[in-house]
Amino acid sequence: MKKLIINEQQMKMVIDHLITEQEDMTTIIKGVQCFLNKKYKANLIVDGKTGPNTSKLIQKLQTEKNIYPADGVWGYETVSSLNKMELSTFKQCMADNGDIFDKIGHFFDR
Repeated sequence: MKKLIINEQQMKMVIDHLITEQEDMTTIIKGVQCFLNKKYKANLIVDGKTGPNTSKLIQKLQTEKNIYPADGVWGYETVSSLNKMELSTFKQCMADNGDIFDKIGHFFDR
């Protein structure tokens, strides 16, 4: 697997792009659900569909991280609030559910 070193601005651009791309949303949501299951020992079904239980756990995380409003939407501010261990867990969940970095590598070829 190819390692990418990216700065904060590039990460924001990538996350914002992925959030707007419906094709990638299922992968992101599966990664988020996997992460929330590990962090909160939740029993979310990892299906790539944002339901009320997924949104409530995202809101819980946002509240814990002092992100206001806690809107239940996974975005740049939520991802950037993760500590090193949480981010590692999220990245592993993303890899387990389809490595999106293969799909976005073109951002870093500029």
